[in-house]
Amino acid sequence: SHTHTHTITFCYSFSGAFCGLAYIFALPCLVKLELMRRKGECTTLTKAVHYGIIGIGFANCLGQFFV
Repeated sequence: SHTHTHTITFCYSFSGAFCGLAYIFALPCLVKLELMRRKGECTTLTKAVHYGIIGIGFANCLGQFFV
């Protein structure tokens, strides 16, 4: 029973961490970058900042499993 509970908890943690990465960090940044690219406003700095935010989200996602 304990193993079953652990498996369910792990599934919730994994799906929550992955959805957080996708919907909170990656998707808004990628949409913003695409809109800026279409307007010709995308610079190396804006790319670095937005990809950095996605990197923080990725680290947060990994951190869910090591803390």
